[in-house]
Formats: sequence, C-alpha cells, structure tokens
Amino acid sequence: MSDFEQGQSCQGQGLSLSSFYAQAGAHESVSLIPGTGIHVAQSKAYRTTKVECKIQFCLIVIFFIFFLLSFVKFNILTVNFFTVFIFSQYGQTNMSEASEKTIERLLLYRRLLRNLNAGEMDHLYSHQLSGLLGVPSAQIRRDLMVIGYSGSPSKGYHVLELIKSIGAFVDPPEKIGVGLFGLGHLGRAILAYFKGRVPQLEIRAAFDINPEKTNRIYHGCRCYPSHMMESIIKENNIAIGILSVPADAAKEMAQQMVDAGIRGILNYAPVNLSLGPEIHVENRDMIIAVEKVAHFMYKQ
Repeated sequence: MSDFEQGQSCQGQGLSLSSFYAQAGAHESVSLIPGTGIHVAQSKAYRTTKVECKIQFCLIVIFFIFFLLSFVKFNILTVNFFTVFIFSQYGQTNMSEASEKTIERLLLYRRLLRNLNAGEMDHLYSHQLSGLLGVPSAQIRRDLMVIGYSGSPSKGYHVLELIKSIGAFVDPPEKIGVGLFGLGHLGRAILAYFKGRVPQLEIRAAFDINPEKTNRIYHGCRCYPSHMMESIIKENNIAIGILSVPADAAKEMAQQMVDAGIRGILNYAPVNLSLGPEIHVENRDMIIAVEKVAHFMYKQ
C-alpha cells in the first residue's frame, strides 16, 4: 500500500494523515493489522512492560521451585525423625528390612563402638570405623542409613548416640530368655563367656542328660535334667536355645527343644539343622571355620 493509500485509510478511521505520521514518529514502529488497513504503533514503553512481565513470571517460577524443594527437604527430615522415634520406642519394625549380613555388621559396629566409648572417644567418621573393622566406609554409611542414623559433617558420628540407635534397631523390646542345651566343655565355656555381655539376652537355664551335672549351678546358672525341659522353658520364658551336644544327639535334641517352645537355635553341633521356616537356625561349625581360615591363609 502506498503512503497515499495509508493516509486515506487513516482518514477513514477518523485520523488525519498528519496526526498519523506524528504518532508514528513518536513510536519506535508502526505495524499494519492484516485485512483491516489499520496501523498500530508499538511504543518503547509498551515493549518494556512486556519484558518486565516476563521477568516477573520467571521470578515467580524460580520462587515456586525453591518453595517446592524446601517442602520436599522438610518432609524428608520429618520422615527421618519419626523413623528414629519409632525404632527407639518399639525396636525393629517393618519400615525397613535389613539382611542378615547387615544385622551382623551392625552388631560388629556396636561392639567396637562400646570399646571406643569405654576409652572415652566421643566422635568418629565412617572412614575411621572402616579402618578399624576392614569394612568399606560406603558400606558403613549404607548400613547406618538402614537404622535412620546420620552423623555430623564436621564431627562425624557421636559414639554413644550411635550405640543407642543400633541397639534400638537390633535389640528386642524386652529381655529374652536363653537356654543352654549340653553342658560339656564347650557348653561351660559358652556359659562363662556369655554371662553379662548382652543385657537383652539372659541364659536362664542349662540342660544335660548326665545326672552328675544336673541340679548344680555353673556360673550362676542352674543345670536341669533334660526331661524337665518343657516345664522349665515355659516357667522361665525361654525362647532361644544354644545347642552344644555331640553330632549324633543334635537332631533329636533340637526337635525336643522346638516341641518345648524354642523358636530360635544357635547350633554348635557339627551337623546342619533344618527345622522349618518358622524356626530360625544359625549353624556354627568351628571345624569348617578353621578350614576356611587355612584355605584363605594360603591364598594370600
């Protein structure tokens, strides 16, 4: 469209040609609306307002993102707090499942930490614990995440608090009675070593078929005849049994223990026991352990 036609279009809209060009000169650009013949002038002020709106929108988006991240962080801290609280009140729960190997390592950490606490060591880092135990520091941190415990970046783990946190996770909520079955040399050695070491576990009775050993007290624990097993187990609320009898008597004795109410067995007899999924059995064969040591000693 020529300048003359543009002027005519403006006059048709009630604007003089001179006023149109005057307005055009006062603005940065003049654009034509397609199909209408109407010119629109965009001022610098109008374009500046659009830029400001975009900046404000970006700031609102950034603020919303920061708010969302803060909300997520708050919820994570809250979940950790209640996890530790529940563990401390009720012991191990179904909130976090731990493997047998994880439980073994946690117990190992606690034993070492107790020795360190006796030496009045207040804090330590995961790499220090790793150096003392030979367990990778990354593995230690993963294990402690299972119990919901985290240390301080500046000081590491508080030894006494970590001992309590591990205990709240692995220990039963109340004392459990333990029975010792077989009071030979190994049985007496176990009885002497065990006494007073684990506050939540207490050997309350021992059993043997030898009448020369029964009705006597060994290391503060009375030995009963095996035929009294069921009544003594119920009377003393015994749930765990330590089996230290010869191999040929192990399976029969283990079944008697289960029938009397034992739900978990630590087996030192040189025979592998399998008593069903409802009974937890730990088989410990010292001969196999020594053979394993000998094998890996020559591998090095």
